[in-house]
Order: sequence, then structure tokens, then C-alpha cells
Amino acid sequence: MHSPVHSFRTPEGVTLGVEHFGDAAAPLMLLAGGTTMLSWPDALCESLARGGRHVVRYDLRDSGASTTVDPEAPAYTLRDLAAERPCSPADSPTGRRT
Repeated sequence: MHSPVHSFRTPEGVTLGVEHFGDAAAPLMLLAGGTTMLSWPDALCESLARGGRHVVRYDLRDSGASTTVDPEAPAYTLRDLAAERPCSPADSPTGRRT
């Protein structure tokens, strides 16, 4: 199962563009590290999901469907990016979506 892109608002108010693959009850595999979620090809995400994982990919701030601010003067750090994630194992797969 593959969901359309939706928005997820972090507790800090940042909106992230997110896609889910596979069964939401399966073990979570959060794909991070690429600038946009498209850094993780559909075929890879689908293959991982077929292997029994709930795969989540997302756009970092200032890319794709996520919140965009002035790229010349970003008001966040690399630590902020690392702390932002569209879900955690403790989160409901349907929680905090906007």
C-alpha cells in the first residue's frame, strides 16, 4: 500500500511532505538523508514494504512539499533538521497529520 503525499506538522510548527508505503502496523523504516523524498525511489520503498516494513519517506525543510523559508537566511540548524521527523515508533501512523 502506498499513500499519496500528505502534510505532517511537527510540534515546532514545521510542515513536512510525507509518503507512507506498506502496512502501518509493520515495523517502521524511516528514510531520511536525501534532500527530497524522491531521493528514495518508489521501487526501493515498495520493495522494502513488501519485505514487511512500514516505510516512510519525507522532504526536509526547504524542499519539495515541506515548509520553505528564505534560503539565503535559514532560521534553523542541522540539529533542527535531525530532530524533525514525520513519525517515530511511538507515533500513530495517522497521528498529527494535517
